[in-house]
Amino acid sequence: ILMVVVCRMRRLLIPLLALALIQCCHAQSGSQLLNLFQTIQGILLPASDIESDTPQQQRLVMLLPGKILNFRDYYPGDAYVNSLNNPDPNARTVNIPPRIQENMFRLSDVVAGVNPFAGGDTGESLSAIYRGLVSTMTVKGFDTLAADKKKTYQQAVNYLVEEVEDPMNENVTLPRLALYRRYQDIYEHLRRDTEDIIKERRDTMPAIEYELWFQRNYNILQAQVEGAYMEWLVYGRKELVETYRTQLETASPGFALLEARSVLRSSGVISLDRTQTVYPVTFTPSDWYRYINRTSVPMTRDQLQQRIADLEAQRLLIIMQRNFRPSETCDSTLNIALEAAMQARNDSEASINAMFEELKKDRCTCLATSLANSSIPKSEIPECQHYNEMLTTLEGQAREQGSASGTVDTINSLMDPTTDLDSFDQILQMIADEITDLQGKLAFAPKPPPDGANADVDAEPFDPNDKWLSFSYSSASDSTEETYSTYQSYTASYSTSSAGNWWASQGSAGSSSTSTTTSTSSSDSGSSVMNSVSNSNIVVKGKLLKVNIQRPWFRPDLFSNARLGLSDANTIVSPGPLAERDFIPEVLTSGKNYVLPQYITAFVLCRNIELEFTGVDKATSSSVMRSSRASSSSGGSSSGGWGPFGFSGRGDYSSAADYRSSSGSSFAASTTTSGMKIKIPGVQIIGYFNQVVKKFPITT
Repeated sequence: ILMVVVCRMRRLLIPLLALALIQCCHAQSGSQLLNLFQTIQGILLPASDIESDTPQQQRLVMLLPGKILNFRDYYPGDAYVNSLNNPDPNARTVNIPPRIQENMFRLSDVVAGVNPFAGGDTGESLSAIYRGLVSTMTVKGFDTLAADKKKTYQQAVNYLVEEVEDPMNENVTLPRLALYRRYQDIYEHLRRDTEDIIKERRDTMPAIEYELWFQRNYNILQAQVEGAYMEWLVYGRKELVETYRTQLETASPGFALLEARSVLRSSGVISLDRTQTVYPVTFTPSDWYRYINRTSVPMTRDQLQQRIADLEAQRLLIIMQRNFRPSETCDSTLNIALEAAMQARNDSEASINAMFEELKKDRCTCLATSLANSSIPKSEIPECQHYNEMLTTLEGQAREQGSASGTVDTINSLMDPTTDLDSFDQILQMIADEITDLQGKLAFAPKPPPDGANADVDAEPFDPNDKWLSFSYSSASDSTEETYSTYQSYTASYSTSSAGNWWASQGSAGSSSTSTTTSTSSSDSGSSVMNSVSNSNIVVKGKLLKVNIQRPWFRPDLFSNARLGLSDANTIVSPGPLAERDFIPEVLTSGKNYVLPQYITAFVLCRNIELEFTGVDKATSSSVMRSSRASSSSGGSSSGGWGPFGFSGRGDYSSAADYRSSSGSSFAASTTTSGMKIKIPGVQIIGYFNQVVKKFPITT
């Protein structure tokens, strides 16, 4: 009987203990996320005070997981980028391609969720909501307002259309507004003609003659302009007409509403797929997209300068060959140079072949030693260190071999006597175009760090124009005190929903693009990974950038106009700024259907993210590495992340603690002595900044 009771209690207790363990782990994960949120907000929105009773104008909402950005979706093209860097004021304007404009618009045309930890945007369109609100807005008390304005409006109309005598012909009468417009046109034309005369003389006359002419004639020309302005004042009654005209163009609520509708209607264009209306948007900083590219490494400042110097030397040689026909002395000099270049190329080829044979032996030695000493990282094995050094040397030799081959080809082209002048000119033009392009890139290339600055060999080149902010978060330094108590209940939703989804492997080999199904054992493994990661300490390092969004068609000041309302009395736009502890429940649980309580004003980008987990058991780290490496090597992809930092795609996996990025990889993962480390170099959106809409409709 006792054994039966114990067995039944075990069946009951084991699920309860497992549930308690998972809830504990989730609580810790939620606490870590909360402290990470506090770190990011402290950097990008330091003035906010979540815990106070002060109404919050701006709010940060995290995107869980982050939205990974693709370079080809947002890069506006070389032609557009080069046009921005072109110093020629007469160069033509290049527009962003329509497809890229649509992608940028859709990136900003989202509505963020009110709960900072609910996962991000709501899936709604900001432009669609705003368009609906503007179309249903009305002017409150229009009848009373019209009665008050009617008398003033009629007085202004009567004055402007009144027939008056023409000063140039006493037998003719004109409306006062027409007389005003005539003298205005006379003044504007005379002023423009004066400026054209001055510009024409400045461009065509020698400097001394122009100065003498300007001293003698400017006062005369200006006197004519001043005379036309005086006639406009006197005969055109300029001051009085403009005073009465302001009565017709008053900034009334109706005029503001009409202007907003007009701008919205004229700004929109149909999308290429004809599914929605696209509106223009701009960003600050405007070149944020250039950081997304991770498929090619731009040339450094030294490389740009060296390439320009090489092209200048080639141009000089070609000009000399074109202007001076070949002579015996020139041929002899070129032959000597050709022999030396060919000898250097042959020596380089022989050296590379010998080094390659030695490198194959060193690689085998490294692999054999690492297999025999699996507990020692590769970076600490002398044979592997020697192999890496030899590999670096071989890469340098290969670059020299390429330069040597290019030198031989250049000399051969110079020795070709059949080259005609047209070919010379074409080559010179190609060299000049490349030099111009490189000089444009050189103007924006990162400069070397100042003297005395610490240079990290693994860090990016020093860039004085870099607007990204470095940040670091460590869960080991989290305060034991309860922080951001306002958000304590909301992080629970993140903790519960993330169970078993911390790491997932997706297969995309072959023609199929569907994800592999997850079995029960796989789900249990995912929960195990989640529990292990939640119990670990985590260090997050990376860079943040706040990208502000400008929408020229959006008029949020309409929601501040007390004379505007909505045709549907049951529609409420926003409760207005409230204390954070009151704003979230008011919007989510009060039962009121707030249409637009907030709108996105900026998104938060991150890049060069490094996630290091310490305290993760070795079995979990090994399992994660094996499953992800197998998926990547079989043509599939891996995806996962922690908090807002996600990754998806092919990865580079190493059994050592050091990190070596491979071409085509979107992240790198490695095991460490105390856990595992993941590096994500790409750019992704991890959060939105929101402006709280003022209370609308205004009832007072």
